[in-house]
Amino acid sequence: MMARTSTAEHHATLAGALSVLEALPGPACLIGQDGVVLGGNAAFRDTAGTMTPGQSVDPGMGFLGDVLGTSQVRMGTLCLGGVKHAMQCRRFELDGQPCILAQEDRRKQAVAQVVASHRGLLKTAEELDRLRAEERKQREEAQHWRQMSMTDRMTGLLNSVGFRDRAAAALQTAGVSVLVYADLNGFKQINDSLGHAAGDQLLRDVAQTLTMATRSSDVLGRVGGDEFAVLLVDCGEADRRAVMSRLSASMARRFPVDQGVGQPAHILQVSASMGHACYPEDAGDLETLMRKADARMYVNKRAHQALRKEA
Repeated sequence: MMARTSTAEHHATLAGALSVLEALPGPACLIGQDGVVLGGNAAFRDTAGTMTPGQSVDPGMGFLGDVLGTSQVRMGTLCLGGVKHAMQCRRFELDGQPCILAQEDRRKQAVAQVVASHRGLLKTAEELDRLRAEERKQREEAQHWRQMSMTDRMTGLLNSVGFRDRAAAALQTAGVSVLVYADLNGFKQINDSLGHAAGDQLLRDVAQTLTMATRSSDVLGRVGGDEFAVLLVDCGEADRRAVMSRLSASMARRFPVDQGVGQPAHILQVSASMGHACYPEDAGDLETLMRKADARMYVNKRAHQALRKEA
């Protein structure tokens, strides 16, 4: 429904609409949904005699109710100033409220055509349907582009902006929860040895397995090149250990690389370095949780790199 306007704005709109009626041939008036005349053109004032705005028209609300219930032009007899007139009547809306435009003239110049050419002060049911359809389309397009702005095109997961938005919203109603940061060990070697296309496919594959390893209530996103974040909503310490183990296993990969005829294949291994922070124990806001989880993940990653050097 259209927004209600102030009294001053309503009077201005009504005055503009009544000025439109002056373009209509023959007596014409606006009638409110309660049957009260809102005003008319000069021909109406001449015909109606003593009838003034604020008075109710005859025949009462039976016929007028029929007009208000349809978008079609209806013919009826209205008594104006004691004189009966055959009028064509059609529902419009003025400031979001239904009203009736009654016009005596029966020539082909339709009420809707005349009114539509005068600043759109009165709107037919068809016009309102069109406007509402346009507004609905605009809302859907805005929602689509908002979703696109929050989605990582490579993996289809939430991007950093989208993850922060959804995770912050989830924390508003969540109990004890865990934020997990994960980084792929060995991702650079995949890009260097097998090419960026293989690296891109690895990211998509990991995103799919992480999606399968988490619940629909959790929030999952790709927040960096090979970094992923998961908010485990309403997840206690005992469950946290099991879930992180499952996430780590779902991210592990082995890639054999051909070394030539007679040479054993070289195995490239991908694993996950992970860090976590608990809500609300470690922090009561998302940004602090993310910083702590990220810092702990890098401690884990440096330890993994040190072990590889020793090996």
